[in-house]
Amino acid sequence: MKKQIKQLVATGTLLLSVLAANAQSVSVFADYSVTSGDNTTFRIVNSGATSLTGLQLMGFGQTGNFTGLSGSIALPDIAAFGSYSYSFNGANGTVFQFDPDEGMRGAVAYTLTGTENGTAVGITFSPSSNDTAGFVPFLGNDAAGAETDLTVASIQVGSFNLNVTPSPEPSTLALAGLGSLSLLALRKRK
Repeated sequence: MKKQIKQLVATGTLLLSVLAANAQSVSVFADYSVTSGDNTTFRIVNSGATSLTGLQLMGFGQTGNFTGLSGSIALPDIAAFGSYSYSFNGANGTVFQFDPDEGMRGAVAYTLTGTENGTAVGITFSPSSNDTAGFVPFLGNDAAGAETDLTVASIQVGSFNLNVTPSPEPSTLALAGLGSLSLLALRKRK
């Protein structure tokens, strides 16, 4: 009986490992003046086993003279376990302008959208609303929107996780385990 229980535990552990291995994780990192001097760069990392396709990066001005500005750029697909870096290169007065703090004050919210395994995905982040739960001056501006030109090392500002293989509900797993134990007990009696 102990051997069968050990086998069941090993099988359950293997199943959970397979489900975890199929988890899709996408992270967005931002830096200022590291990858591209006096400029913002976003690095999108796909740590999942399937490609991200149809990627769009959109910016929406929130405060200062960014207010009312918006823009969108198409990004290339990112292969499984791949990454892509985008350094701002737009014209002055846009949400993707090179050296965004030069002549611009305020903040912009960015949204990354795409498709993963047929499912629409997206994440929104800004200097003041991001994965750090604090302010990150990746546009070269401080929290008040004024130019600082501080160097910002690459930091995760947005992320999402998807489970490519739907995982069963915990109650379903528990019932399956009890059913397996019952079958083993019945088999043992015979």
